[in-house]
Amino acid sequence: MTIYLNGEVLEKDDMIEISKEFNEQEELHFRKMMRQGGSIKIQGNKYLIKRKEYQFRNSKGEFEKPIINKTSD
Repeated sequence: MTIYLNGEVLEKDDMIEISKEFNEQEELHFRKMMRQGGSIKIQGNKYLIKRKEYQFRNSKGEFEKPIINKTSD
């Protein structure tokens, strides 16, 4: 997972220090975004959270099977 603060990569230690200033609601929302990825604005700062997910999920939350195209000769 990579977290960006206003377009710059944020290190884990820096994020921990910044998060100490979050109120309870902001912290809960930020934790949710860490699970799913996306962007959020807290206290005037824009956070972009990119998750590395190697398997794709469908709308039901299940992992998709890869599509294999078979060609016959």
